[in-house]
Amino acid sequence: MRRWPRSRSWWRRRGGSIRPPTAQLFLLILAGLAVLGLADGCVWASSQPGPTHAGPQTGEGTGTRAVIITIPSVSWRQLREADLPHLHGLMERGAVGLMPTAAPSDADPGRSWAALAEHDVILLDLSAPGRAGERQPPVSPRELSSHQVRGLRAADEIIGDVLPDLSRYRTLVLVVSPESPEFAGPKDRVLGPIIRYEARGTGAIGLLTSASTRWPGLLTAADLAPTVLSWFGEGVSAKPDEKPDEMSGRAAEVVAVPDGLARLDELDRMLTDRYRLRFAAVTWYLAYGGVLLAAALAFSLWWRPGLKRLGAPAVAAALGPIGLLFAPVVGLDRAALHLVIAGAIAGALALVSTRARRPGAGLAAAILLGSALIVLDVVLGSPLMRRSTMGFGVMFGSRFYGIGNEYMGFLGAMAVIGLGSLVHAAPRARGLAAVLGAGVVLAIGAPWWGANWGGAFAAAAGLVAWWLLGAGKSWPKSLAVGAAVLAVSALIPLALDMLRPAAARSHIGASGAALLAGDVGALADTIQRKVALNWGLLVAYRLEFLLGILLAAAVMWALLRRGGPARRELERQPGVGAGIVGAVVLAVVAMMVNDSGVVAAAAALGVAVSATIFVASRSAEVRA
Repeated sequence: MRRWPRSRSWWRRRGGSIRPPTAQLFLLILAGLAVLGLADGCVWASSQPGPTHAGPQTGEGTGTRAVIITIPSVSWRQLREADLPHLHGLMERGAVGLMPTAAPSDADPGRSWAALAEHDVILLDLSAPGRAGERQPPVSPRELSSHQVRGLRAADEIIGDVLPDLSRYRTLVLVVSPESPEFAGPKDRVLGPIIRYEARGTGAIGLLTSASTRWPGLLTAADLAPTVLSWFGEGVSAKPDEKPDEMSGRAAEVVAVPDGLARLDELDRMLTDRYRLRFAAVTWYLAYGGVLLAAALAFSLWWRPGLKRLGAPAVAAALGPIGLLFAPVVGLDRAALHLVIAGAIAGALALVSTRARRPGAGLAAAILLGSALIVLDVVLGSPLMRRSTMGFGVMFGSRFYGIGNEYMGFLGAMAVIGLGSLVHAAPRARGLAAVLGAGVVLAIGAPWWGANWGGAFAAAAGLVAWWLLGAGKSWPKSLAVGAAVLAVSALIPLALDMLRPAAARSHIGASGAALLAGDVGALADTIQRKVALNWGLLVAYRLEFLLGILLAAAVMWALLRRGGPARRELERQPGVGAGIVGAVVLAVVAMMVNDSGVVAAAAALGVAVSATIFVASRSAEVRA
């Protein structure tokens, strides 16, 4: 393989620093894309259909306005397979959906039942009759315990007896399973059912959805109270700024689709299979990364010629999420086939990049192609990410649309390092790099695309760090421009979301509206939640994180120490080195500003270490 060409003299500035894209151009491009994005978002919001269900109307009939029936902790599949004729008839005549439910020991303050106390609501709690002393050991996902059977039969009988009488009134009936079933292990976590029915036949038949999920067939537990309040005419979905602080959900809507029950069966099967495969995918991916790190450490310390064999494996590790993004196209039924397909996709892209005539250009092309595929998926509504085993945390109700922190970390680090490699391989592509960088930040943070405010800010921080490394001696001006880039990147997603109609806003705009209303407590609660979630992840996976950080730090020290194989090559390729530093900065910022920032940071650091190993392998190959 040919030597990676040395940098030309006109590529360097004073002091040998790189010449990055101008930050002023980045700001102009970001502002222009924001204007275009705002127009696109307004068109999107105006084209969204309103709720298709009919609210209460005046006319004959008085009495109960809403009935909420809580059934035992059962899954959608259990409910479908049980012998419950009245409940099944209600499902066929109403709207249905899946809902991530709290574990039996978890609190769920998002339900906001207290907000319904002043309304004419009847709550029939059939979730656990005779629970005291009758709880049985964990059961399989398709098996019902005695208390579940008893509760379901009681609910079925009540619906059969009461529903004919309710047909004389305009009544909303909600059937929901408020807790997750107890199973033997975490791999069996499932989604609970929710049924919405309007007496007198005024409601639409189809799949439930809301602005909280943007996914037909899915609701969150926090959507229940807003749905009931919307039925009573308070229009929570239309006035989110005026709803109680504790209510974070949105009113449910109905999407009329043919064969809704069959489509929900398919959705439930896909989500449960994806969640089950997530454990296998993460385990094997971490195992592969551990072997790669151990080999890189051993080769760099005792047998440097062996590093030349790690170029393609290192790029494959960085592109592993791309393989997992496309692997579900062939199915999610078998873990082995899923992982083989994902590895084959990542490996093929890695081999093409490492066999390029100019390895620097090959690295840039490979990881920029990966970044482009993730961005394209996000812009199109994340159809691939919804099925990916590293996609959204639907089972826990953490994210249903946009881009999750896993792929955000990979995308941000791949974009920063890829742009550094691109500008080094093609110095005249500085303007193109500014366009691509601004596009990545906007795709991550735009409320109708990625809807990940923390991710947009972290990606901008990584790009700014890369740019500052080439600032030369004009540090005051460079720092001022970098601060302006960060400010614009932080404010644009918030401003774009708040300029949209209230009913179409994401959690970003809702938080901004709360702050403008003087609700400082909402910000404090958000910060507390982020810290608690990150700390919980660190505690739960403390051994894995500790081993990973120690091994990655040892590898980076061995490769970048004085005389190390990667340091010598990065001194000749400052653009790539600046991109790696930018990816590390992105990881640190993501750790501080994202909910599951630990996951985003791990993903970004993994890409940075993989790129460093690739550079070291090129150096070893040239010497060989």
